[in-house]
Amino acid sequence: MESYFINLNFTAMRTMILKATCILFFLSVFGLYTLANNTVEKKGVIVVEVMDSNLKFPISGAEVKLYEHTDKGWVEVGKMTTGRGGDVVFANLKVGGKYKVEVSNAGYNSQAHEFSRLSEKENVYFFLTEKSNEFCLGNLIVLSIF
Repeated sequence: MESYFINLNFTAMRTMILKATCILFFLSVFGLYTLANNTVEKKGVIVVEVMDSNLKFPISGAEVKLYEHTDKGWVEVGKMTTGRGGDVVFANLKVGGKYKVEVSNAGYNSQAHEFSRLSEKENVYFFLTEKSNEFCLGNLIVLSIF
């Protein structure tokens, strides 16, 4: 039967463990510092849906404008037209920013909605009412003209 002698040098082993611990400590501190200074800025999204208020169907072809509030006032930052589903999506917006959405379509009254502090995802629904065919001439109300 053969026997093996294992020479354990506890001083060398202790030094190696100490070096490994120091390296791991350095990497963890450096990694946390890097992570703290390279945070990913969250982006916000506004989903706009435009519907007819009476018939409750989507309105395609509505113009949707997006404004951002800056130190110079409201600045238009996007304009889209609703598709068949009556919706548009504005993405890559500043979370916490102040935004306003305006919706208009021929034959309907325009509407607007403001976001004082945008969160990561906002859904806004516009139920547009049809413009009335009536107008007032003094005390006479004209309902339609042929």
